[in-house]
Amino acid sequence: MKIFFLTLILSLFFSISILPAQEHQDLFEYYANRQIDKLETRIEKLGNTAQNDPEVLFFSTVLTYNGDNAFSIYERLFKQSRGPLKNLVAEKLAGYYYARGFYVKSSEFENIAKTYIPVKTTEEIKSGDNIRESKTERSTKSIYKIQVGAFSVIENANELASFLKGKKLEVSVVNRNVSGNNLYCVWVEGGSSFESTENIAKEIKKKYQLSYRIVKP
Repeated sequence: MKIFFLTLILSLFFSISILPAQEHQDLFEYYANRQIDKLETRIEKLGNTAQNDPEVLFFSTVLTYNGDNAFSIYERLFKQSRGPLKNLVAEKLAGYYYARGFYVKSSEFENIAKTYIPVKTTEEIKSGDNIRESKTERSTKSIYKIQVGAFSVIENANELASFLKGKKLEVSVVNRNVSGNNLYCVWVEGGSSFESTENIAKEIKKKYQLSYRIVKP
């Protein structure tokens, strides 16, 4: 029965969305504000009338599925969706690939996900959404840093940092606001010049298959 239901919803989401824009906006706001009860109630209320709606399928999957079944749905949604939904799906795929050790693939999807300017949560609205880099995370040893990852989930950034620290690299996780997105950037200490920093970055890419960019905070 579960396999049949999964096959059914996968076959339905290719259709054009039938929900009005306000319904989609409500779903995104509930998700952003972590109002899971409201999200579940709305999804249940929509029921069979919106089974072919991509947004409903995404949020239903977030609430219902784990593991490979969810990954299959996200993969197909990513190819067919656009706008905010595509970026949310990319975030899920980035987490999936990261958990399995595919750091480069994860980084690719993170780069897509971070282009999405999310709906502000209630707490962000109250606080003015002011996110600043922590002074304790700043390094003064080099003017150049090698950014090897930028994650929306701090646990993922910490895992990559821990991996690189185990390779005797000097690493820090820096919380930055990039185009309205709160990202946890993994920085490796650079050299005394751009050239020496780039040499370090190339060696990291060669050894650990990590894409990089050189930044000057």
